[in-house]
Amino acid sequence: MPRKHVQVVQTQANHLNISEKEQALLSAITKGYEQRRLGSLNHTEKSVQGDLRTLNDFLTYTQKAPWNADEDDFDAWCYHIGVERKLATESQRKYQTAIQQYYRYFTNNVKFRAEILNSFGVKARQIVTEENKIPHVNERQRTNERPAFTHLQIEQFFDAIDEQIVEAYKFRSKEFLILQRDKAMFYTLYILALRNSEARGLTTNSFRENPGTPEYGDFGFATVYGKGSNGSGPKIRTVPVDNVNLPPILQWYVDEVRPRFLEKPHCDPNTEAFFLTERGTHLNSRTLIYRFNKILKYAGLEGLGFVPHCLRHTYTTHAAEAGLSVEYSRRKLGHEFSATTQGYTHCGDEFVNKLLNDYNRSQIDTALQSKDTNGGGKK
Repeated sequence: MPRKHVQVVQTQANHLNISEKEQALLSAITKGYEQRRLGSLNHTEKSVQGDLRTLNDFLTYTQKAPWNADEDDFDAWCYHIGVERKLATESQRKYQTAIQQYYRYFTNNVKFRAEILNSFGVKARQIVTEENKIPHVNERQRTNERPAFTHLQIEQFFDAIDEQIVEAYKFRSKEFLILQRDKAMFYTLYILALRNSEARGLTTNSFRENPGTPEYGDFGFATVYGKGSNGSGPKIRTVPVDNVNLPPILQWYVDEVRPRFLEKPHCDPNTEAFFLTERGTHLNSRTLIYRFNKILKYAGLEGLGFVPHCLRHTYTTHAAEAGLSVEYSRRKLGHEFSATTQGYTHCGDEFVNKLLNDYNRSQIDTALQSKDTNGGGKK
């Protein structure tokens, strides 16, 4: 006996704030997805029905056709199911995977991609990646082992941006302004040890003076909205600027780069977003990751496992090597526990050997001093 079609999303489509044309295409895509799952993939009806309920939950939350939703919509929904509804971690991951599979189906379907583009002028794309998805336990272990840039690699990274800025200027490339923004943005991520979302959320009101470092001008502290814990929601955190090179870069960006973005068509001259797109809005996660990967390629550092979050690990590692305490870094990064901060520290063998040699030398000195004090040096 043939399986009946599961009519979950279709019967709920009239609850979405989308046009009839969008509803019709959404129903066609969902029907094709259902047939693929039940037919060639031979998935159980229970499994398919559960995933379609999850899809309906996502669409009801966003009130958008799936091809109009973006990474920020997905992030907001994940916050909703994780923090507000307090679903278990494994349930959250299951929900995220269901959305990822649905997007994979229609974004890889030539017919549906073409229809979405022709009817609505939108290029269908995947919005769920390993970057914005909860990993499995074994994947989480690998995630926590994200590499830090060595001092040479981080120098290569920022040198590559400077070199590309010079090239873009020579050839009057439209990349010129974007690369200038990237220089300020990624240096801010590194020096302030910010998360992707924290950097993207910066506004013109995020920075203020630090009486302890008046030479930094308006860029002594940054106020960011960080990740909360135990369902507390986003936490406001004040991050000290502790590198003398960052304030002049930010001042240069504010004086010379950001105003040129504000001159672009469609850009709101009153926007408070700090790092701007060409439309004068906050960057989304996908754009930041794309720009990061492009610079990695310029620098010859692709394929080494680096993601934007590695800049946060890099700051923590370099701070430890410079002698800053774990407690200082913990507070700066906004971690609840020192153990989390220690997991961000990836000191190389050279640094570890230096610590060992220093420790051994101190033990020898202590022993010699003790011998002299006790008269062991007298014949």
